[in-house]
Amino acid sequence: MVMLENLAEVAFLSYILMQFVQTLVKPAIDIINLALENGDWRGALLKLWPMYVTTIIAGAIGWHAHYNLLPVLDEPLGSVLTAIGIGLGPSFLYDLQDNV
Repeated sequence: MVMLENLAEVAFLSYILMQFVQTLVKPAIDIINLALENGDWRGALLKLWPMYVTTIIAGAIGWHAHYNLLPVLDEPLGSVLTAIGIGLGPSFLYDLQDNV
């Protein structure tokens, strides 16, 4: 039974990390690729900068409150991922809840 719980925890953490990459890293890579291809990277950046600013501000608030929604992970990793999740907003958490 313990192995099944561990497998579920690993699957859940993998999904969370995949969502973080899709939400934060992939758009940044797309902007870099646009810049390298001489595309309209400024327009793409103007659409995305509010998400990064709110992620930083709300994430800092979540970090300061010492929230850890991932007790499977030791400190500080669980708190860091929780703070980023808080920073990404309720729609990210709602999508995460719907898909798990």
